Amino acid sequence: MRHFPLLVAVLIAVILSPAPGLAQSRRLDTNAGGGGADLPTTPGHHKMFFSTTVQARFREQDGKIRQDQIKLEFAYLLYLPKDYDPAKSSCPMIVFLHGAGEGGTDLGAIFAHGPSAELERAKALQESFPFIVVSPQCGPGQRWDSPGMKEAVVSLLDDVQKNYRVDKTRIYLTGLSMGGKGTWLIGMQAPEKFAAIVPISAVDVEIQQAAARLRGVSVWIIVGADDGGFTEGSRTMAATLKSKGIDAQATAVPNSGHDTWGRYYPKPRFYNYLLFHRKGMPPDRQRYSGEELVKISTDPGFNREFLQRITDEFHKFLPWWGILNCGDANDPGLKDELAGKKNVFVTNPLSADTPCMLQITAEAPAGKKTFLNLTVGHHPEGQWILQVRVDNRIIKTMPINKTTTKDGWVDVDVDLTAWAGKSPRIELFNRANEQAGKTQHPEAYWAKVEVTQK
Repeated sequence: MRHFPLLVAVLIAVILSPAPGLAQSRRLDTNAGGGGADLPTTPGHHKMFFSTTVQARFREQDGKIRQDQIKLEFAYLLYLPKDYDPAKSSCPMIVFLHGAGEGGTDLGAIFAHGPSAELERAKALQESFPFIVVSPQCGPGQRWDSPGMKEAVVSLLDDVQKNYRVDKTRIYLTGLSMGGKGTWLIGMQAPEKFAAIVPISAVDVEIQQAAARLRGVSVWIIVGADDGGFTEGSRTMAATLKSKGIDAQATAVPNSGHDTWGRYYPKPRFYNYLLFHRKGMPPDRQRYSGEELVKISTDPGFNREFLQRITDEFHKFLPWWGILNCGDANDPGLKDELAGKKNVFVTNPLSADTPCMLQITAEAPAGKKTFLNLTVGHHPEGQWILQVRVDNRIIKTMPINKTTTKDGWVDVDVDLTAWAGKSPRIELFNRANEQAGKTQHPEAYWAKVEVTQK
C-alpha cells in the first residue's frame, strides 16, 4: 500500500469555539466526560475519543496567514503495557502517526500498520514491550498537515501525560508516509517533548526550520533505498540536520520501496533503539551503529514462517493484492479444493476485534462500469461478517452464514462505477460475527475475488 502526500489539505468538521485550551479524553463507547474513573487503566488496547480547542494557522488565497481558534475532535487508540500499574513507576511512551490510507472514525484501520498492529499480530511482543502507545486517527478530510492538527496532537500528548504515568524523559514520535511527514511537523511543533523521532518513508519538509527547531532531539530517518523522491529527500534531511549539529542519521534499506515500515515496526530491536534515548541526556553509548540499524530490517520478528507462507500462498491466489492481519487459527491458506470449489483461499480474523483484510488499489476507467465480483463461503459450523470498504468508506456489510448462502456459498457483486476515472483503494474484511457469540469458526472462504469492467 502506498501513501502519497496530497497537494491540498482539507479541514472539515471544524467548529469555532470561544473557550481556549479545552481538552479532554473519554472512551469511544461512552458519552461520559473525560478524566477520572471513566479512563481505562487495564493493560491492552482501548478505543478513545479526544476533543480539544487550539489556535490554528490558515493561509488565505492572497498568501497571508491568519490565526483562528478551532475545536478539533478525533478518535485515538491507547495501548497500556502488560505491567502497567498507575501506582508504580512511569512508562516510556510512543506516539504513532498513521499513513494516508488509515484515517476514519472507527480506529480499525490503526491495526493495519504500526506498533499497535504488531502488538496484536504477535502476542509475544507484548511480553517485553514497556511502552504506552498513543495512536491518533485523522478524521474524514483531516491530515497531519491540516490546520490545527499538529497543535491538537500536542494537546492530546499533554492530556495523556496528565492522566497516565508517563516518563517525560522517554517520549518518542514515529509515523509512516503521511504520518512520517506528520512526525517532522509535530516534532518541530513541540521539540521539547520528544527524546527521539523516527519518520519512515516521509517526504522532506522545511529543512532549515527543522534544523533550527530539532536541537536536543535525536532523529532516525528510515526510508527504502528504492523509494524515489522519498529516498533523496530523506538523505537530504539527514545530511542537513547533521551539518547543523543535530543527532541525525538516515537508514536507506536496500531493495525496499515505500512500504519499508513493515521491516521495522514488527522488530523488537526497533523499540530497543528508542530506549537508548532520554530527553536532556546524550544517547546511550551502546546505541546501535548505522550498520546495525540496517540489519534490523532483516531481523526475523515473530511468526515469520507463518506470515511468509500465508503471503506466498495468497500471492498465488491473488497476485496483485495484499493481505494483512490473518490469524493463524483454523488452518488458513490456499486450498486446492474446499466445500465443492477449487482454488479456495481461507482467511481467519486476527482476533475478535481485528479482522483479516485483503486490499488493492484498483483502476476504475472513465466511461466504463466497474464491479467487484466475489464468491465467498463459510465453515459448515461457522459464520463471519463481510465488509467492503472503498477509499475509507464502508459500502457493504453482509453476514456470511447458513441463512445468507446456498450450500455454503454466495456471489456478491459490488458496483464501483461511482469511482469511474479514479484509482480506488478496495479493502475486504473478514470480521468475526460478534452477535453470534464466540464462534470457533469465523474463517472466510474466498473462491473468487476480481475487479471487472463492462
